[in-house]
Amino acid sequence: PVDPGHNQVFDFTPDPGYQVAEIWVDGERLQNCYLEEAPDVYDCVAVTSNSYVFTDVRAPHSIIVRFTESSAPPVSGPWTITVLPFSNGTIKAGGVEVGSDEIVDVGNGQSRSFSFIPDTGYYVAEVLVDGSPVNCAEVEGETVCDTSSPYVFSNVTKNYDFEVVFELPQLAHIPMLLEMLYPYYSIQSAYDDSLNDEIIYLRSWAFEDGNSPVFDRAITITLKGGYDAFYTDPPIGKTVIIVAGGLPLTISDGTVIFDNIIIR
Repeated sequence: PVDPGHNQVFDFTPDPGYQVAEIWVDGERLQNCYLEEAPDVYDCVAVTSNSYVFTDVRAPHSIIVRFTESSAPPVSGPWTITVLPFSNGTIKAGGVEVGSDEIVDVGNGQSRSFSFIPDTGYYVAEVLVDGSPVNCAEVEGETVCDTSSPYVFSNVTKNYDFEVVFELPQLAHIPMLLEMLYPYYSIQSAYDDSLNDEIIYLRSWAFEDGNSPVFDRAITITLKGGYDAFYTDPPIGKTVIIVAGGLPLTISDGTVIFDNIIIR
């Protein structure tokens, strides 16, 4: 059923080795290229796409599609996998290094594995096939993509584009390191962005802008103090953490290691 005034699309896809021979809509033939009674094959009406749209439906309609064997030989490859432009890493196809815009030939129905290694300081941000992320799965309601494992094209029967994006880590994923040009301005914000087993380097004086630090994540973090505005190494003196308003510093999960720090 179709709601009055709406459109309805019918798609029809021939099986391998077959093609659309004719289409009848409401008793009228739209294509007759392969009818036995057709006097001349060049008099037929060709269909440019394997679909038909009924527009502004307000009455019953009918559609009939007939398929016949195709005279064209089946396509059997070889197929191509095009490695799109990349930098800051290495991509290998079947263990052989490939370059940007390089085309890798694959026989029909065969497989090809691609591995990728980022340059020092970079990581694999995305692995894409025909523009879509691959090696992804839903984990606790979020899409998580494995960018460390090789990607395997299996049973190849078409052409593909393959892309690997190598990037530098984002600052949001780096705690207050010595080399950072724009350090965090509170312990809490640096902690919230830290990963497991990372170090937050603190200046000689650290204030919490009216809020007591709360450490509530299942990670191990080290607060290392005594650095001045230029993060001099070795550290000078000790960092004093002043807990605003006398509120206690809270540790509800994980492990926090204090190094060269005084808490007041």
